[in-house]
Amino acid sequence: MKKQMLVVAALLILTCLSPQAASAQLPGGLRIPKVSKPKPSPTPAPTAPAPTETAQPAAPSNQTRPAAQPQPASSAPAQPQAAAGSGALAVLKNLVSVTARTVTSYKGDGSTYSWTPVIKFNTSGPMPRGAQYYATVSLPNGSPWVEMDCKWVDGSQSNYFQCGGPDFPEDKGTTATGVFPFAIKLRNELQGTDQTLFTGKVKIEKAPGDNGTPAERAKKSFFFPNMDWALPVGYVYYSPADNQLYTAFWVRGGTYDVEPHLFYQGKEIGLQGKPSCNSNIEVGDAYIRSVKPAPLWKFVECRMSTSVMIRDKGEKFGIPIHYLTSNPGDYEIKVLWNEDLSRSIKFNVGAGGDFNGGVPLLYKVRELDGERLPGVIVPVQIVGTQDGTWNKNAWKTDAFYGNPPQGFTPAP
Repeated sequence: MKKQMLVVAALLILTCLSPQAASAQLPGGLRIPKVSKPKPSPTPAPTAPAPTETAQPAAPSNQTRPAAQPQPASSAPAQPQAAAGSGALAVLKNLVSVTARTVTSYKGDGSTYSWTPVIKFNTSGPMPRGAQYYATVSLPNGSPWVEMDCKWVDGSQSNYFQCGGPDFPEDKGTTATGVFPFAIKLRNELQGTDQTLFTGKVKIEKAPGDNGTPAERAKKSFFFPNMDWALPVGYVYYSPADNQLYTAFWVRGGTYDVEPHLFYQGKEIGLQGKPSCNSNIEVGDAYIRSVKPAPLWKFVECRMSTSVMIRDKGEKFGIPIHYLTSNPGDYEIKVLWNEDLSRSIKFNVGAGGDFNGGVPLLYKVRELDGERLPGVIVPVQIVGTQDGTWNKNAWKTDAFYGNPPQGFTPAP
């Protein structure tokens, strides 16, 4: 049954990802797969689900796409499970992260700092046999700059592919800033193919160091990507397996003391127990003191209380449970950050248990069991001034590294 569910999930990704499909469907009302798990069928057939903003298609039409292969049993870290036989290998675009690694030299000169790129991502399935992910980054003028092999990284909280990093040659560094085009690719020498899975662009800025004369500080600048585009973009999603509601959003700065509260039709739902929040993506550098606030953006994921569940499965918990499917209508998540209101995230649950009014996506593939968590992209209203001054229009061109979600409208 699990393999068949994964086939359906992968088909949702393939069918829904193209911007053309999204623009054709969005005005008519957006829906994601219902909360209940799909029943197994002997031969799952492709359908035409609602558009999703998760990934880009795997290969140009004039190239041969290698079929995904089952992974041999080994002691290697578990990778996201494949979509069996569908050829649906794709980059999950909401899991792409690009950072700038500051190098304390430039072509051997220790008086000048430079930077090299680090790209992290995850996919809808593992690499086919004989294949290798790699990434290319161009300079702002469009000329080729670097090519980096990508390796699987097994982390304590999340697993991902990483291109570049501490092992990448420092003499490849550049002092340039601006908009850098990049691509995530897959070559397979056994199949004779070379596919582009994802294309994007990242805006790199710099800030002078703290010590020395102004000229010396300028030469020892630190580099960082500007992530203001991420602040108004959030997620509401659920786990079909544990029946739990989740939300995720970005903040600029530290993530200590983040506390979400759930409201239904304007009234707060009394949650049993405190929601659990963790920041598992960090972009920028908190130690750059010449920029206020520090150019540091963190991605926060919160699981709402166990007293809020998606649907009633007949379990007995001994505490009052608020089931979303039994209570359709308007919801709002208000987030306290350092005890001050900082975020308002609104979403709607339809009578059939669907999330309405957002851009559908497959949010992520959970590493431990391969479960695919569906949800919607939703606007995030930034309340207060804890994030400092930020560019409210950056999402229009920079969201998801130059791939803004179709039909997305930010909160006022």
